[in-house]
Amino acid sequence: LEDLQAGAAYQRGLMPESAPAVPGYDFGSLLRPARTVSGDFYDIVRIDERRVGIIVADASGKGVPACLMAMLCHAFFRVRPDPAAGPAQALIAVNAMLHGNARRGTFVSCIYAVLDTAAHTLTMANAGHLPSVIWHGRERIADCLTVPTAYCRYRCKCTRAV
Repeated sequence: LEDLQAGAAYQRGLMPESAPAVPGYDFGSLLRPARTVSGDFYDIVRIDERRVGIIVADASGKGVPACLMAMLCHAFFRVRPDPAAGPAQALIAVNAMLHGNARRGTFVSCIYAVLDTAAHTLTMANAGHLPSVIWHGRERIADCLTVPTAYCRYRCKCTRAV
């Protein structure tokens, strides 16, 4: 039990305590694991002076095995081969690193988005994850962003195009 608590503390320590300060943008997050440790993770990282990377992912399974897979994937995102690569290329690179390092039958669903704060654009790629939602607080409108994937069977009704 003590090791499990230590693992949970380590996993929480990998999540950002706060998002990078980006004028004109607010980031919020909430993570509630199903068990003491889980396969869920997210990260918000500054790529360069104008771009911010946003990762939301979920490793298959529950508990310690899912947590280990999530930590492996999180580490691969941190050492991605080309920080200038777009979201789809970054997901392809992380997938290539996971292949051969993951137990057969396990997987990670993931959304990776890059916010360009100068151009005010969000470019994203989806690797089998549920659709994303962007909340516009002042307008009190939620936009559901659907990104075509081969595995996504969920559909969202958008309040407006983004």
